[in-house]
Amino acid sequence: MPEQSAIESLRPRPRNDAYTILLVVSLVAMLVACVLLWLDITSYPSVKPTDTAPIVVPTEEKGAGGSPGSSATPGAPAGPAAAPGGAPATPPAATPP
Repeated sequence: MPEQSAIESLRPRPRNDAYTILLVVSLVAMLVACVLLWLDITSYPSVKPTDTAPIVVPTEEKGAGGSPGSSATPGAPAGPAAAPGGAPATPPAATPP
């Protein structure tokens, strides 16, 4: 066992290369970003807003949009429904030879 520790102590330590420097630079950048984020968050007041108006969701009336159960949307262009996948509902007209 003593021979192994003596051999290991003679090995040169790994040198710092460009990747180690990149790790240090990225660590510093992350720390700066965290500090700037904290400064930005603390600049806002911590007071809760006062009462706001309730959100009103419009409901569809029975007379609007056609018969009950239809999925027609008001303002949608009238015409034949398109087939799935965006294909036209009818095939194109044949061209004369």
